[in-house]
Amino acid sequence: MAASGANVAFRDSIRPEEIIAVHEPWHHTYNYLKKNNMFARVLEGEFDYLLDGRHEDEANAIQYIKANS
Repeated sequence: MAASGANVAFRDSIRPEEIIAVHEPWHHTYNYLKKNNMFARVLEGEFDYLLDGRHEDEANAIQYIKANS
């Protein structure tokens, strides 16, 4: 988790089986694109300009959508 850049905070001890999900920063962009039915636009390349190396979270979401759609 430390290498991912995610913020993690725990108040008490948590066992691994109690962890429901881990959200990485790029998941926000992915969920926005999904909620707004924008996957087709991603697949058409409309947002490829975000793959320029300066938009890591957006690029990760776009690459995931392209690889898994």
